[in-house]
Amino acid sequence: MSARQEENALKDKALYEALAADALTYSTFHNGSLDSASQTNSTAAALPKPSTPGRHDSLGATTSAASAASLKQQTTGKLPSLLQYTDIVLMRTSHLFNNPPPTITTCAYCKTNYDNVSIQSDFLPLHPCNHWLHYRCLIWHVTRDDPNHDKCPVCKTPLFEYDGITALTLATRTDVPMGTPHNPSIGAVNPAQVVYEEDCGFIATLIEAAFHTQLRSPSPYPDKSPDLIACFNGVLKAITDQIRPRSAWLKWKTKTGSLLFAMLVAIKMRRYLWERQKGIVETEAWRLWEEGCREMQRGIWEEVARV
Repeated sequence: MSARQEENALKDKALYEALAADALTYSTFHNGSLDSASQTNSTAAALPKPSTPGRHDSLGATTSAASAASLKQQTTGKLPSLLQYTDIVLMRTSHLFNNPPPTITTCAYCKTNYDNVSIQSDFLPLHPCNHWLHYRCLIWHVTRDDPNHDKCPVCKTPLFEYDGITALTLATRTDVPMGTPHNPSIGAVNPAQVVYEEDCGFIATLIEAAFHTQLRSPSPYPDKSPDLIACFNGVLKAITDQIRPRSAWLKWKTKTGSLLFAMLVAIKMRRYLWERQKGIVETEAWRLWEEGCREMQRGIWEEVARV
C-alpha cells in the first residue's frame, strides 16, 4: 500500500468512526452496553434537510413511544431495520445480557465459552428465535459477504431488513472488518472493496464540483457565502442521476439506511470543507449548515426509535 493509500485509509476510518458515533442511538444514550469502538458523541456533521418532499415527525421521541411503536410493528409482522434491531430490539432484553440460562455456555456462532473470549463482548439472546450469540459475533455475521446475513446464523429466522450502509456503520462501531469473505485468499483483492472505493472517489469528485458551482452562483446570504445546503442537495441529486452508489456496502432498502447514506455524504462534504475550504467555517452558510446537520441527526435517532 502506498503512502497516499495509507493516508486515505486512515481518513476513511476516521470518517466512518464519525458516522458510527452519530449513529449511536438508544443503546448509548440510555446507558446500554452493546459493544462499541466509539462511545462518545461525534462533532461531525450529520445531514441538512434534503430537498425531497416530506419532513421528520416531532423531535424527542421517548423510549416509551418507541416501545409502543414496536408493539404495532410486531403485530404487522414488519421487520425492523438493522440499526433498529441492534439498538432498540436487542436492548429490550438488556437485563439478560451476559446472564444466559445454565444450559447455555457457548456462543452459537463462534462455539467458544461465552465468557472466555479474547475480545470481550456482550452475550445476548437474538429476537425472536432466542439463540445466544456474542454481540460481536452477530456483527461479524452481518458484515460477511453472505446472502443470509439478515437471518439468524443458526436457524435462518429473518431478523431485520439488511442495509449495506448500516452494516458498514456497525462494523466500524464494533471494530470489525467489513465484507471479509468466508475463505479469503492471501493477497487477493476483494471486489466489493474495489467498487466501494470507486463510489467514495465518485462522491468526493461530486462534492468538490458542487461546491465550486455554488461559488459561482448568487448567494442567498448577506455575507455572500456559498449555499452549502444547496451544494449538498446537488450532490445527492447527482448521485441519484448517476444511479449510484454501486457498492453493496453503501446501498440501502430502509429509511434508516437512506438517512445514514445521506449522513455519510454530509460527513464527507464536511471533511472536504475543513481540509480544502477552511474559510467557510466563519460564514453564515456554515452556521445554517451546522444547524441542519444537528436537526437531521435528531431525525435519524427518531427514525430508529420508531421500531
